[in-house]
Amino acid sequence: MNMAGKKKGVTPVQPPSARPAYSDDTLAEVMRSGRDTSGRILDTIMPRYLLEDKDMSILIAYLKNLAYEYSPGIDNYNINFATIITDEVHVDQVEAMMKLLESFVTSANKQQVDYEAQLVKLRETRREPTYRRVKLSRWLLKGPPGTWQSQLETYYRKEPVFALIGGITSKSWKPVHEFSEAHMLPCILPITDFPVVSATDWYTLYFSKGYFQEGEAAASFLASQDQDIKSKKIVQIVRNTPQGQALSEGFMQGLNDKVVPLPSTIMVAPNESLDGESLKRLLDKEKPDILALWTDDSLLRAFMEDSVPIELPATLLISSGYFGSKIWSIPEKMRSAAYITYPYRLPQDESRYDRLFTSTMKQPNSDEIRRIKSKTMASLRVLTQALKEMRGDFFRDYLFDTISMMQDLELPLYERLSFGPEQRYASKGCYVVQLSKGEKPDLIKKSDWVIH
Repeated sequence: MNMAGKKKGVTPVQPPSARPAYSDDTLAEVMRSGRDTSGRILDTIMPRYLLEDKDMSILIAYLKNLAYEYSPGIDNYNINFATIITDEVHVDQVEAMMKLLESFVTSANKQQVDYEAQLVKLRETRREPTYRRVKLSRWLLKGPPGTWQSQLETYYRKEPVFALIGGITSKSWKPVHEFSEAHMLPCILPITDFPVVSATDWYTLYFSKGYFQEGEAAASFLASQDQDIKSKKIVQIVRNTPQGQALSEGFMQGLNDKVVPLPSTIMVAPNESLDGESLKRLLDKEKPDILALWTDDSLLRAFMEDSVPIELPATLLISSGYFGSKIWSIPEKMRSAAYITYPYRLPQDESRYDRLFTSTMKQPNSDEIRRIKSKTMASLRVLTQALKEMRGDFFRDYLFDTISMMQDLELPLYERLSFGPEQRYASKGCYVVQLSKGEKPDLIKKSDWVIH
């Protein structure tokens, strides 16, 4: 006669015997040999780590710092996110981002409702939470950046979140970046041209280094094209704005180990204009072989003044980010000398994604609105894939660990978004292009995508 609770022919699984707690030494031993403190041999599915003492101590320190409770913003039924918007951003740009974020929330919560309904139909109860209800808060930051920190602290005290997703500003992201670092709060792909460029900070994943990356790419392009670059006279005209300063900083850092001496810098005040005569005197004095124009398009007028013939340098560097749509107005007489940094997929190649941006409005999306939508789509793709692969292990550091293991993504706007351990800038490339001839020019590649 069988004992109650047993099935004939089935041997019940015995739980492992109790073992003494691990010390650093015994934990190192079990990870190396697979033998625990009670002498039991662990299953072969458990990897063995044949590490030197120094590396083993680092691994043990890492294990000790792993969280054993869910991160803030998570419980068994809900996961809370926030997105950050600063008050100077145009309403159309905010709407372009928010519509996609809100659509993501609606879709995610529908999955949760459908899952619960399926459990009811099957007369089952939920053992482990598979779907959580998603909540997205909008944190609006008002006033100068110096006041953002206190506003963020107020929002966070009232409503802790698991991560920041997207977000948009035309200003520097630095106050938000520092807030994320202080609270160990992941921030996934905010829309900003002014990220913090750091090799050590951890908690913000950016699309790129922004304007800094254009300047850095220009420097790498020069070095790759001209073996004799150290003998060339390089001058940069820098408008004293955040855009000009970031371009100049990236350019100078990129040239730091390639050029001696470093380029001469001519600063131009934010609202200062140079006429043709002033520009001619400047160029006659400096006689640059290479001239970097880290300004907006207003300086083009000085080059185009017929009354003051200006001899162009052999190479003219221009930022498409700073010029914007005005790159298309560069006159033909300058095009053979003008090399333009372009941090996105070229327009003629990007057209294959047009179907994603069909609008119900009569007016098509502007380039800026389309870029905001592209970036928001990318941030949601990364977040959705990461949450799926986390399989309910909702710890903030593990979110970044999961993202770092993702394969490269091919999405609208960027040629490639790539991830890896401790990498915090997903797009690492930038084209250098020239304009073709004619009234409706194309962009012609003069470099590969990854050039720095």
